[in-house]
Amino acid sequence: MAASTVNSDLLAERQKCSFNPELITFFLDGGAAKTRRRRFIENIALNQAEFHHSSVTFLSREERYNLALKKYIHAMKTMKKYDISNPEDAFFFRRIVYKHESSPLGLHSVMFIPTLLGQTSPEQTEKWLPLAVNHQIIGTYAQTELGHGTFIRALETTAHYDKERQEFIMNTPTLTATKWWPGSLGKTVNYAIVIAQMYIDGKCYGIHAFMVQLRSLETHEPLPGVTVGDIGPKFGYESNDNGFLRFDKVRIPRDQMLMRYAQVTPEGKYVHEKGSEKLLYGTMLFVRSVIVLDVAESLAQAATIATRYSAVRRQTPDMDGGVERQVLDYKTQQSVLLPQIASAYALSLAGKFMRETYFRINRQMELGHYDELPLLHALSSGLKAVSTAAVAWGIEACRRSCGGHGYSEASGMSALYRDALPACTYEGDNNVLLLQTARYLLKFLQPQSGAATSRAAEYLVNASLAASLQGNALDPSDPQTLCRIHQLRTQRLLQFAGQKMQDKMASGGDRMEAWNHASPYLVRTAEAFCQTFVVTNFFDAVSAIDKSSAIYPVLHTLATFYAVTNITERTGDFVMAGALSNEQVLQMYEKWDQLMVTLRPNAIGLVDAFGWTDGMLEDSCLGRFDGRVYEALWDWARASPLNRTDVLDGHRQHLLPFLQENRSKL
Repeated sequence: MAASTVNSDLLAERQKCSFNPELITFFLDGGAAKTRRRRFIENIALNQAEFHHSSVTFLSREERYNLALKKYIHAMKTMKKYDISNPEDAFFFRRIVYKHESSPLGLHSVMFIPTLLGQTSPEQTEKWLPLAVNHQIIGTYAQTELGHGTFIRALETTAHYDKERQEFIMNTPTLTATKWWPGSLGKTVNYAIVIAQMYIDGKCYGIHAFMVQLRSLETHEPLPGVTVGDIGPKFGYESNDNGFLRFDKVRIPRDQMLMRYAQVTPEGKYVHEKGSEKLLYGTMLFVRSVIVLDVAESLAQAATIATRYSAVRRQTPDMDGGVERQVLDYKTQQSVLLPQIASAYALSLAGKFMRETYFRINRQMELGHYDELPLLHALSSGLKAVSTAAVAWGIEACRRSCGGHGYSEASGMSALYRDALPACTYEGDNNVLLLQTARYLLKFLQPQSGAATSRAAEYLVNASLAASLQGNALDPSDPQTLCRIHQLRTQRLLQFAGQKMQDKMASGGDRMEAWNHASPYLVRTAEAFCQTFVVTNFFDAVSAIDKSSAIYPVLHTLATFYAVTNITERTGDFVMAGALSNEQVLQMYEKWDQLMVTLRPNAIGLVDAFGWTDGMLEDSCLGRFDGRVYEALWDWARASPLNRTDVLDGHRQHLLPFLQENRSKL
């Protein structure tokens, strides 16, 4: 883009940046070669005319659904044409195609196929996987029910085994057993992997997964005994047909139980590998692991929009008059936006770590090694909760920082917020997930528990942790000190929550009562554990950068700012834990203020480094790379369908007769 077309304030911001944003882009992508590959894939999508259309804001829900279907089909054909099969390449391609529209076939790729890959026997894989990969069948993952979500052991859908006919009978025995919310279920899919309680001879063997055909492959009509449909409009995800599903004694062959880790023989004998029941949660662990990176990217987009707009927007001159100040120069604006930029970096790096960790541990599990599965479950659960909550609030903070224009669909913020907010609930309610993380952490209070220690949790049993912070002058710039402060906070909160449980049981309460009594403190402990992990991971990632690199100082400052912000926002925890004195808390506030001053000149460079094109930002009028905000808002308003005519039919039909009637009385 020619410099002359860029808003002068935004141009000046880029000129005073202390580093080349492209170098941080390379860092975030994992190297220059990966950045080039990502851009190559993205450009394939950007150059497809079928993916360019006017804003979906003015379309009906059915129109948005139909458009998303059309785009999905063209996307699959394009990916096949260019052999875009690598999961990372496919991810880059899809995020250009869909932006913040949810695909009606998203769960086919994200949950249906991964479950077939992970939980089918070799024979089942050979039968079902090619059909799914080649889109000869379309599927979803049906787990959540009207009456139960996160607590999946209580699901009510049943699968009774009939030994005589060697079939499972799928049934929905109650209203609350109705499958509710699965994406793509309402109108799109013809198959579903259904999670149900399995019974043999009247005995329940717990939840298992079953491959069930729902609709005719010829007419797409529901099969006999299947009631399926759309649950209606939602807060967001307008293009997705989240659905309901009920079975009335629907029979399926025995071999449509997913049998990689557990089997039912023709005679009705149940056979399973030790620990295999945990692997049924594999698909959820995968999705929770990738959610962290997904929502971090949403926050990065919101921060980019708000920061660019804040550099362009001017408000109120100094006391002596003159030119109005850039909004980004106000400390209140910096105190909102700089923490969101830091958080986007921190969570993005944590998300990439989690994705890599999932694949590494999954390879180990395929070899029969399950030692790290508890840690993966605890981290994926807790980080999903912490990241989605932080991002939902962060996007809203960015939206508010844009003033009145942030409320407009033209800002691009509403799509980001609508799609980020449900992530606090889907794939597990955040409080429940944090309690699952806390259950793992409590094992470290029991010396003989056998809990496997990893670097992410070993500090919980470090008896000398507090002593390592005492007697030394506080250095709020030292990564090791900041990490230890976070670790001590987590360790003490865990001890406090454990003592709460013990006190309740000592007074006569059972373990369930004690758990409920201590649950608010357990949630807080799990949050602290995950925040400590994110801080440590941020510093670890930065420490791998060459110290002579131009990007090292700014990223070290950003990581320090993220850690210090965490402390200043939760000072009570750190003081209670003995990690900081009152005087040291004041030092942290001073450091926080200094770091904002240091980061301010690089704010635009830091968001430019995320690499979002205007198209990837939902064509946000406020987040344009060229900063021509007001021209874009004017064009947006003029394009509103309401402006196609000066006088609307509603005026002629309703308001004009009303006015004429009133005037006739004068």
